[in-house]
Amino acid sequence: MRRFWLLITVVLALAIGTITSRSPGYVLIAYEDMMLQTSLWVAVLGLLVLLLALRWLWAFLRTILGTKDKLAAWSEGRRLAKALAFLGKGVTLRELGEVRRGNRYLVQALDLPSTKPVALALLATDDAGEAQPMALEALARGSQPQKELAALNQAALALKAGLTDVAAEHLAALPDNPKTLALKRRVWLAAKNWALLAKYKPAVAKFDETLTLAEHEQLVAARRTLTSDAERQAWLDALPSISLQDDGLLAAAFDDFDQPKLAEKHCRTLIEQSPTLALYLVYAELSPETLSERSRQISRWQQPAPNANILAAMGALAATAGEHAEAVAHYSASLALKSSGLIRVRLARSFLALGEADKALIHLRAL
Repeated sequence: MRRFWLLITVVLALAIGTITSRSPGYVLIAYEDMMLQTSLWVAVLGLLVLLLALRWLWAFLRTILGTKDKLAAWSEGRRLAKALAFLGKGVTLRELGEVRRGNRYLVQALDLPSTKPVALALLATDDAGEAQPMALEALARGSQPQKELAALNQAALALKAGLTDVAAEHLAALPDNPKTLALKRRVWLAAKNWALLAKYKPAVAKFDETLTLAEHEQLVAARRTLTSDAERQAWLDALPSISLQDDGLLAAAFDDFDQPKLAEKHCRTLIEQSPTLALYLVYAELSPETLSERSRQISRWQQPAPNANILAAMGALAATAGEHAEAVAHYSASLALKSSGLIRVRLARSFLALGEADKALIHLRAL
């Protein structure tokens, strides 16, 4: 094969040499006072050499530029790795409770666009210290999600400072989701906005579980500040399920109503929504003005098959009418289906009213 190509090369060289010797031609290049004349074949060869030189120059430049790009990529990679390291250290230290040290690392992670959003989100929280105002300002100038995050943190800060109205303004434009609704609930509690609290109660994820003891105490204590039956209804609707099992709290709340019929109607509505034993007992013990309505309603409830709660309500209704023997029978039937301290207390009261202190003592000791 090599001999074949060698033979072809020799034949082509002889052919080209013969052609150039017989008809060399000429090329004349003139520019101002400069003139250059050469044979056609030398000009063709020179052109080929020039093209090859240009090609080699381009390849050389590409190599240099490629090296420069590689150096830039390598430098950017180092910066990214460093920023990610700072971000990781900042998050870890904050989780370990060393917030200030963690924040210092997070500030250094702001240098790169890829790590800046995460660092800003962490620095905007209410324990970020000196870096927080800068982070909130940067988030407020960012994308829509970043603006919403800034508003959420600003609302938390305002609420912490006792500026309820300012916190409400920041929260007004935020969409309803588990995170924002949890903070909105705190704002509504502070502002005593029971209507909104009751309206969005089903939307707050795990409303009862996430309600803190301080928030619950704040909600219960607000009963004494209610000035109208409309406020009392909204407040009752905002109560967590644990409060709907507190017969003392419920009895005091319904006793505050200016209109007994409205109290009866709303207590009945609450029973339909959350049929707790405490609500049944309180319903049976409401104002005497609504005795006839409540008697008819309890009779309707017991038609299919009276359960423990309905039997307890029947006992409470009989006890308020002074028929303690009948009350004892209903309470005892209710206890047979469901053991409850609320029923035992009322059963003991009825036994005491009948003069049977020993039986009352038995039930009181069973509490």
